[in-house]
Amino acid sequence: MNFLKALFLSASLATALPASPVSPPTTPSSTLAKRISEESNCGLDMYQSIGQGATLRGLRTLQRIDGYDVRDGNFQDVIWGVPGKCMMIWCGGKVGVYFCVDKTSDGRKIPYDPVDLGRNLDRTYRDCYGGPPSSREKDVIRAFQYWGQGYNLLVQGNADCKFRNDITGDS
Repeated sequence: MNFLKALFLSASLATALPASPVSPPTTPSSTLAKRISEESNCGLDMYQSIGQGATLRGLRTLQRIDGYDVRDGNFQDVIWGVPGKCMMIWCGGKVGVYFCVDKTSDGRKIPYDPVDLGRNLDRTYRDCYGGPPSSREKDVIRAFQYWGQGYNLLVQGNADCKFRNDITGDS
């Protein structure tokens, strides 16, 4: 049943987030074989590739590493997931982190800890690409996704950062 939910959610994400041409990743494709976790969805070529420098900043912001969250007084302690909806929770350097929550019977918002979400993404990145992101923006990799219990996180490029970030409150 969860597999079918994930399949339908993935299909709806594919239509909600338009695919665009991707540039070849600079990360060797052999690193894709390092995938060990069933929650990891690696090397997604249906989405725009991402710069590793921006991805690194996003992961640090979500996990509150190096004081990235301190720079913004609007940093949210809780992300409220809306069942059946997707939202951008972080954006920077044209890299967007999209948070999608599965539908529930009561439709109530569900609280999530941004640090936990960031750790899940960091673990997924390392699972997919064999180590942490580079700080160089010119180092490009393909989009990736984490599948959690009742939600998923998609990191893709070419994000329109003018939309409100639910993590930082920036627009």
